[in-house]
Amino acid sequence: MTKLAVILLGLAPALALADKPAPTKPVPAGAIDCAKAGKHVIDDGAGSAVFVGTCDQIVLNGGMNHVTIESVKQLVINGAANTITVDAVDTISLVGNGNKLTYKKGIASAKPKVQNTGTQNTVTQLK
Repeated sequence: MTKLAVILLGLAPALALADKPAPTKPVPAGAIDCAKAGKHVIDDGAGSAVFVGTCDQIVLNGGMNHVTIESVKQLVINGAANTITVDAVDTISLVGNGNKLTYKKGIASAKPKVQNTGTQNTVTQLK
């Protein structure tokens, strides 16, 4: 009986780790992990940001930023003169002006829903 208790105690840490899903890939240094928080707001300008995983919402208020996003359900761009690259996105709202956005695909459909009330914004699908 004592041997069984020692074996079970020795397996406890391994069993605890088995309940956690293995990460699909490591988060690059400096990147923002959307698994830790699904909603993000960028108020600063003239910077850069990289988002990995799937974010629920990203709001970009600042201007002249370079942003790379792996996946986001709702992207709101209020700032101006930003360059945004997105792999997958569901909805895009462009309120600011002079933004350049490229995306690969939609999440729920082949293309995202785009609302562009700003001026001189470009939205391009990459092939």
